[in-house]
Amino acid sequence: RRLFYGHPYYAWGAGHDTGGRDSLYKTVFESKDAAEVHRLLKENRIGYVALDNAVRRDAFLKSPNEALFDAYFPLVFSDTEGKYENLKIYRVPNEIGPLQALVPSSKAASTAVETSLPAISPFEGGEGNGPGQFSRPRGIAADAKGNFYVADTGNSRVQKFDADGRFLMQFGAEGDGEGQFRELNGVAVDETGAIWTVDAARHMLIKFDSSGSFVREWKGPEINFYGPRDLTFGPNNQLYIVDQGRTRVIRFDPAAERFTEWGSAGGGDGQFNEATGIGIGAKLVAVADAGNGRVQLFDLEGRFIRQWSVSAWAGYAWNRPDVAVSGDDNLIYVSSGLSREVIVYDQAGNVVRNIKPEGADELSNPTSLTI
Repeated sequence: RRLFYGHPYYAWGAGHDTGGRDSLYKTVFESKDAAEVHRLLKENRIGYVALDNAVRRDAFLKSPNEALFDAYFPLVFSDTEGKYENLKIYRVPNEIGPLQALVPSSKAASTAVETSLPAISPFEGGEGNGPGQFSRPRGIAADAKGNFYVADTGNSRVQKFDADGRFLMQFGAEGDGEGQFRELNGVAVDETGAIWTVDAARHMLIKFDSSGSFVREWKGPEINFYGPRDLTFGPNNQLYIVDQGRTRVIRFDPAAERFTEWGSAGGGDGQFNEATGIGIGAKLVAVADAGNGRVQLFDLEGRFIRQWSVSAWAGYAWNRPDVAVSGDDNLIYVSSGLSREVIVYDQAGNVVRNIKPEGADELSNPTSLTI
């Protein structure tokens, strides 16, 4: 399978003359006709398309069509850390999905939008960018009405559904503008219905109102986030954030605009290694300390209570496990991607049961949980 890279002189399989390559290059990276772009790529036996900052800034192109690839072509690699000029690689599918209006990569796309595409039940899901479909989802939260919100990381958006799975709205777009995402991770909802997210690549906390409109972001040296992964609200209306890169938990009081923290790097009590998830219930804060292969429990002030090992996590931190606490029965639920299950513990760390569906309901790298 051939790769078409974003430059006419590096277009493999695109014809033998420079003029032919120029023409194909311009059409592939500028045309807004998804069917035409797909046809040209298939005719030239091109299996993958790579796009980076060189294309985005190329004077040869008047208006690069990155949104077209985001909408119709499966993303197989994204340089979320900015090591390779924000490179993206898309696979050229055998067929493209139904034609849809492209959402522009602009600040306007950060606010909530409705879509005319028929929604798919999120419980059925599937990989894609239509309503109810997902790409590498890494966060989930519920509000007081039972509506739930999914951090649809690969699509740089948050989707909202009612308790029965009916699509309600979506907001977000890829980019560095207000309310946009590079690596959206956790999502949480406060008592007013405001929606809070963290972006692991832009190292920030972002707040939206209940309609999905951008409100404010927190970042910079004063807070010094580095790869925040998950967040949740406690019964004290304070926000608890796993700041993975700084090996700590941050507690944020929105009313007082005050940040406090606990934790350090290591394997001791109250220390963390690649923590990926946080959950609160029954006045307990549970942290998925994935790199240490364990769950740690704290009180709401950050005082260590106990910890226990999760054998299914051993040596496999990259499945991004999560943890949730049930306030009704004081049970702690953890996801395990490698063993494809959810493990339920009591507060002493004893296994109560394993939730491991089979057949069509089998889990495949389950990540975030909410109750």
